[in-house]
Parts: sequence; C-alpha cells; structure tokens
Amino acid sequence: MILLLGLPALLSMWLRAPTQVPAYGDAGSAASTRQSAASISGTVVTLAKKPEPIAGATVVVRRIDPARQSAPDDIDGGSTTDQQGRFVISGLTAGTYELRAAKPGYVPTEYDATRPGEVGRGVVLASGQSLAGLTVTLPRAGVISGTVVDGAGVPVARLPVAARRASSPTSTVRTVLTDHLGAYRLHGLPPGEYLVVASPADRAAVPVEAPSGGGIGDYAPVFYPGTINADQAARVKVDAGIETDAIDLMMVRSGTTQIAGVVFDVDGQPAVGALVSLSSAGGVQSVARGSSGSDGSFRILNVAPGQYTLTARLTRVTEALARGAPIDLRSGPAPTLRWAMANVDVSPSGIAGLNLTLSVAKTMSGRVVFEAAGPAPSKGLPKVRLRLVDHQGKLPTLEADASPVDGVFEIRGILPGTYALDVRLDNGQWWPHSAMFDGRDLLDSPILITADSTNAVGVVIRLSNRVAELVGSLVDENGAPSTQYVVVFPADRTLWRRRSRRIAWTRPDTSGHFTIRALPAGEYLIAVLEHLDPDDLDRPNLLDAIAGTALKVRLREGEVTAQSLRLPRIP
Repeated sequence: MILLLGLPALLSMWLRAPTQVPAYGDAGSAASTRQSAASISGTVVTLAKKPEPIAGATVVVRRIDPARQSAPDDIDGGSTTDQQGRFVISGLTAGTYELRAAKPGYVPTEYDATRPGEVGRGVVLASGQSLAGLTVTLPRAGVISGTVVDGAGVPVARLPVAARRASSPTSTVRTVLTDHLGAYRLHGLPPGEYLVVASPADRAAVPVEAPSGGGIGDYAPVFYPGTINADQAARVKVDAGIETDAIDLMMVRSGTTQIAGVVFDVDGQPAVGALVSLSSAGGVQSVARGSSGSDGSFRILNVAPGQYTLTARLTRVTEALARGAPIDLRSGPAPTLRWAMANVDVSPSGIAGLNLTLSVAKTMSGRVVFEAAGPAPSKGLPKVRLRLVDHQGKLPTLEADASPVDGVFEIRGILPGTYALDVRLDNGQWWPHSAMFDGRDLLDSPILITADSTNAVGVVIRLSNRVAELVGSLVDENGAPSTQYVVVFPADRTLWRRRSRRIAWTRPDTSGHFTIRALPAGEYLIAVLEHLDPDDLDRPNLLDAIAGTALKVRLREGEVTAQSLRLPRIP
C-alpha cells in the first residue's frame, strides 16, 4: 500500500511553513553532560504466523547519526540470545541506535523491519533508560537447489554454481560446488530474484564418469535454464524460508570452435603481451582468457557458438612480463592502458584472421577544492576517493585518490561507456557540492565516454561543510509516531536518475523523528510510503506515481529545514 501526501492529505497535515535555521549556528553542550548507562532488552523470534524464539542469535547495536547515512564500523554493544530468544545489551549512552539480529540460516534483520530487506527503525535511548520488550523477527533464508549435467546427461562434479542478483548480474551473493552427484544447494539467500550460473572457468569441472577429454575448458559458462547469454537467462524467485528446487542446468560443450587473430599496438606494430578476454555479450560473464605472443597473435580455443565481447588490454607491465623484462614501477611513466574491443558472433566454424588495433584508454583528471564555512571542522580534511561506476554494471569500477597535498587526481584506464562519478569521504563533516566539467555537474548527470572522446581534463570537485538538512517528525492520524518511510526527491524530473544523490529516504526513529542530510540545495518533493524497496527509487515509474500528490519543500545550502508531517485519516 502506498500512502501519498498530496493536496487532499495536506488538509490533515501540519502545514506550518518550513522553518529555516542556521546549520552551524549553535554548538550544543549536551554531549559533555555525564550520562547514566542505558540498556536495551528483548526477544528474537521467527517471522511466521506463530513466532518461535530463536536461540543463539547474535544481536548488536551500532550508534547512528540521525540521518542514517552510515553506521560506525565499531559495534557499541552486543548479546547472544538464550534458549527463550532473550537478549540484554547494557552499558549504552543516550542516543539513537541501529538494532540488528543475525543467525546462520536466517536473513539478518533490523528492529521493526516489516519485511526482509527493509530498513528498521532507529531505537532512541535516554540517559539511564532501560528499554525492554523489543522484538526482532528473523525470516528464514531462501534456498536454490538443483543438479548440473553435461550434454549426455552425466552429472558434473566440483563445478562452481553461483547465485547473482538479477538487478546486478555481476554481483555474486553465494557460490557453491556441485557434489559427486552433480547436485548443488545455494543456501542463505535473502528474498529476491537471482540468476543462477555454472562457471567452469572458475575451477576445473569433470563429469563423474568422465569421457575422454573431460575437464576444464570443455564447457562454457551457462546461465539457467541453459544459455551462455546473461540477457537470456531466466530469473529465479526466492522467498523467505522456501527452497526453490529443480533449478537444473545442462552444460554446453565448447567443442573445437576457436577465435584467432592479431593484436596491433597504437603504432601499428604487433602488440606483445596483450591480455585478450572473451566474455558473454555485454561483458557480464567471463568465458576465456589468453594473451598475444611475440608476433601479436592470439588464439582462444573451445569456444561455444554464440555472441561475445572480445577485449584486449595492454600496459607497460603486461608487455614487460611477456618479454621477460624487469619491471620497476618506481620510475618511468605510469602504466598506460591500451585497449581494443569488438563484438563477435561466433559460428560453428569459428573465427580466424580477426585483427584488433589498440587505442589509448581515456583519463579523467582535475582537482578537489575544499570550501569551508567558518573555521575548518575539528576532524580536519578527509581522505577523498573518486570512483567511476559503469551505469550498466558491466565494466570495472575505476578508482583514484585525490592528493592530500593539493587535491589533484587522475583516473586512468577508462574504456568507452557511460559512467557515474562517485565521491567518497572518510569524514562526515564534508559532503560533495559539485563536480563541474564542460559546463555540467557530473554528480547529477553521467558522463559518456566514447572511442572518439578526448580526455576529461580540468574537472573541479568542490567539497563543502555547509549542508542542506531536512528534519521533522512523522505521526499517524492519531498523533502517534509512524513507522512509514519518508522519501525525498527533486521536483525537477530531469534529475531523476539511477543512484541520484538528490533522491533520499529514511525511516523515522522510535520517537517519530527523522533527519536527511547532505542534499544539494533546491526544490524537492516529500512523500510517505508504507513499504519501500530502495531499488524502486531507481525506476522513474514509482516517482511518477507519487510526484503529483507529494508535498513541495525548498532546501537551502547551510540551513536546516524543519517539516512535520501527519498522515491523513483513511475513511
């Protein structure tokens, strides 16, 4: 069910004008006050119509900031449940905590999450408070099982079988090996949709009754129900506590089909030591690897007919390795990536005489600028890591650190694709303000790199300690703290994109209060949802469904905007 805060609902909402207050005007002294120890206690039970206590579950608490942007790595307290599923965590100070339980065979869950995978509610503790009676429900994990056989129906043993998230085909959740009967069992899976793939390239696989020549290289990676192309794979739905069985795969023998050719360097000479890799169409699944010889030639054997992407990569390091020359990375130019890529359709007769000509990979360079409001924060300047993430998730993520001296950075080895720029900091007092290049902000729009693109030079990334902050409370029609989700997204539809920094969500804590920090200044819409899968926010149809009836609010840089919300009474 979706609850929208729209024009009819606004009649029953507190509509006082948003309050603007300085974000850095008042330094509270509460943190310096001596506090009495507080504690949390409760029970961990199964998520079922008739809940049962779970013994031996691990329960931990982590102190979180009000925005729920991240939790510290350190655990602030923990306990193990007894035979009645009870736990007690003591010695805590006042604050807001994430309470989380886990046990093998179950899906780790936060307190008051309404279904697997949802975010729970922050638990608010006062000084000296003993908060008792909390219940954390753990759903049982799902399972995918089946068998793997070769083309003759013979079970294949010791073969890696993996479950990958259907929404991100390169993200492996779990991998297991088939047993001596070719059976596999992927356990401990959170509910969702998966692609199941058997990958002989990861480890030698042999039939139980191996015919002559059985072994690694005889099979191509296969997605369920029996395709080498990830785009044609069937999605396997996993429900909590349910075993989805009979997900059987039949391996595809590669046979004698091969791809052969020559790799030429940028100067037209044969490229020695180029790494040549063959992957399924789109680059999701690696199939085979090889390298070019002294005359630039390469040959990849045992390729099953189908559509593939062939990629060649060459650096000073790989070339030196191929020639047996010494490598000294402390001197000389940095290893420059040269690359070539081709989409190939392999017929049963294979491909011969394929020529690949390398091009120099692109770079992105620039500098990071810190713009502080007032004195610099006490924790000093953060470490800045920059990442270029392929929008389709098929190309490697590229990373580089900005120089701590002058902020200069360079990201090398960029292949053609569409990338999002991600700025990561190890200090929560700063946030990315903008990343300007060629008149546009790369933090709000992806950058397209083609073979004809020039290097992206002169990118200026500004970091600020003046954040825009949205705070408020959410209550139901009776004035009690609500458990719904608060979603904030831009009023400008052109800013609706995957992984947008302008789309944020949170869940109020047990007192009904919420905070969302580090949003860029601008005009936003606020909606309330009863349930939320964060992946849905990457799909414009959800935002379309709630935009027309959402509440509008303007956020200003360096200011806190307060907005209290009340859910409408449903007739």
